[in-house]
Amino acid sequence: MRQTLLSRWEGALLGCSLEVGKEFQEDSSVPFWRQIQEEGVKSLATTGQWKPSFSLGEYPVAEVVLLGLPLMLFFSDQPQEWQEGLNLQNRSKREQAAIVAYGTVIKWSIEETLTEKTLFSDLQTAVGDKSSNEVLQMLQSHANKGKTLQETKAVLAPTCQDLWLALYCLGTSLEDLPLSVGRAKRIKQWHPLVLPLVGALSGVHNSINAIPIPWRCRLQEEKHQWKQELLLMLATWSGSYEFAMMNQHLKQSAIAPAKVIQPRNY
Repeated sequence: MRQTLLSRWEGALLGCSLEVGKEFQEDSSVPFWRQIQEEGVKSLATTGQWKPSFSLGEYPVAEVVLLGLPLMLFFSDQPQEWQEGLNLQNRSKREQAAIVAYGTVIKWSIEETLTEKTLFSDLQTAVGDKSSNEVLQMLQSHANKGKTLQETKAVLAPTCQDLWLALYCLGTSLEDLPLSVGRAKRIKQWHPLVLPLVGALSGVHNSINAIPIPWRCRLQEEKHQWKQELLLMLATWSGSYEFAMMNQHLKQSAIAPAKVIQPRNY
């Protein structure tokens, strides 16, 4: 499934924004983390860096991931950069492991190396935390047995539960973004952050093209805004500071993440 890096970034941020669409919530207010994401994208686009002007220690791990999503996308191939940017060293080992697992799935999705059947087993090697590996073993077992999101929620410890649920939801409906976010919506009453977390993961894995057109139309303003900002962020990421002078074909096709062969059609 070859997708441009730009389309994956768009998919992640627009998928995360599905929370504000009329299809998903009655209250159309914009989540607090949306503005911070915009600040992050602008900072990365202009400087290639982003140092949040607030203390990340004040936020639960699920909110830290949502706030730091632009950083995780920009440095997906350099995880030490986003981990340092999100101050993971100040988190408990369990919290670090859950955030690293989430970021690793983003990395694998962009590199097109994610394997659905062994996702949670593969994450055990990447995470390397004993207590979190037990959680991942349980998630792999539940996935093999076809357990529902609700059944899995019932046996998960409260620590980092939103992140583990988002990973499980993605891993058991990997190629179907509408199904993933629909399942997350069913537990929104108890876990409101799982929906944007799943939307971001499924969006980066399947790209913006997987978001149904009616949903994109409801988020047309957000889509246009993200498109413009992400083009600038891609220019900085690629090192092409005269990116605006490139033709449209090169913008869409020539720039690919590390380890991914990108087709060129002339």
